[in-house]
Amino acid sequence: MTRSTVRRWGLGAVLVAAAAAGAGCGNDRSSGDDDGTDFTADPPSVYVAKVKNILVGLPPTDAEIAAVKADPNALGGLVDGWMQLPEYQQKMMVFFELAFQQTQISAADFVDIVPPNGLGVGRATPLLIQNVRESFARTVLALNAAGRPLTDAFTTKQLMMTPALMELYAFLDTRQVNDAAQVNDIFARANTGLKITMETSLGAIPMTDSVDSTKTNFMHWYTPDLPTLTYPDPTCNALDPITFNVNSQALHAMLYGEIPNHPGPSGNCGNRAGSLMSVQMAPTDFTAWKMVTVRQPAAGEARTVFYNVPALRTATELVLQTPHPGFFSTPAFFANWPTNSSNQMRVTVNQALIVATGTAIDGQDPTSPSTTPGIDPDHTPQNTACYGCHQQLDPTRSILSATYSWFYYPQTDAALKDPPAGAAGLGAEAVLLRELGAV
Repeated sequence: MTRSTVRRWGLGAVLVAAAAAGAGCGNDRSSGDDDGTDFTADPPSVYVAKVKNILVGLPPTDAEIAAVKADPNALGGLVDGWMQLPEYQQKMMVFFELAFQQTQISAADFVDIVPPNGLGVGRATPLLIQNVRESFARTVLALNAAGRPLTDAFTTKQLMMTPALMELYAFLDTRQVNDAAQVNDIFARANTGLKITMETSLGAIPMTDSVDSTKTNFMHWYTPDLPTLTYPDPTCNALDPITFNVNSQALHAMLYGEIPNHPGPSGNCGNRAGSLMSVQMAPTDFTAWKMVTVRQPAAGEARTVFYNVPALRTATELVLQTPHPGFFSTPAFFANWPTNSSNQMRVTVNQALIVATGTAIDGQDPTSPSTTPGIDPDHTPQNTACYGCHQQLDPTRSILSATYSWFYYPQTDAALKDPPAGAAGLGAEAVLLRELGAV
């Protein structure tokens, strides 16, 4: 199997090379191309089995092994065929979810990002979380199918999304949280005094009316559940209609089937899940995958409205203030690696480097940089045990802290928005988030 053969398979080559790496022996960690140990190739029966298993999870047939024995270059054609099997898509979905650290998350992991209530308790919230987990793996597969290199995964501003996932991205751009955990609800500020109403008795309301500020039913939503709802406080039972002050988090949660906190005759009636009939999103809002371009607004341009689900169903771009390039700025990656005022993005950038390079900053590198832009002397004084890691990690993490708050919203702290010249060794003109992925 030649190097040129491996290269031409694109995405499959990544996994083929991983399988082929097990063939032979020698110390791969030493410098240079040859450590002096003779290379011993595995026979086709071994490496064909490895490649097919890692691509589709199936054993090779006798005919496939025989073909490669007769002509090693036949493996390329076999790989092309295996990549067309449905098992390939399934295997790669799992592989890329794990490889880009997009999995092992639940609704509870979003409480740190959307304080204090997270994404809510609606019955469709698990479907949204599943979309969050799958999105980037689907993106990589779509980019590969379009002939794009795997390196685009580090810089792409195009993501595979469903309408539900588009709603989440736009919601996170609307309800922002700064370093001090102060919430800036842009929709609520623009609609002071607005009440959101849920009702049953007046009958169904088209969602297109509920989201249209020119209609009398703006922010009036239908649910069939109100007459049957029960609460610990019986005075909250069967209230119809219910109203609550405009609140982006409550509105977002309502779309997925939550009955938000609202006033009752003798106090507040707490939030609770309604039935599946209370879910405002359609089943297809979780299954209609499409490639979506995420970009920042031009001067004076309005951002995407998160609750306008009918518009999201046909849209192919999101206009957001919050940048989301590459794998390391997805909600799934952020949910996996929350940060805070002490950690200050160190875990985020370290995990991003692990994904991108397979290597963590562990303080073992003897290199002593001439300057240490971005390092916090109060957090890590010189001549301490932690300084070795921080002098290498902190210049890079300052790119993220200049972009995002500790809750992963646009950074508003002027002292952090301008990272020091030379951060990450890139120079002041290149310390933007998009350059981090390109590097």
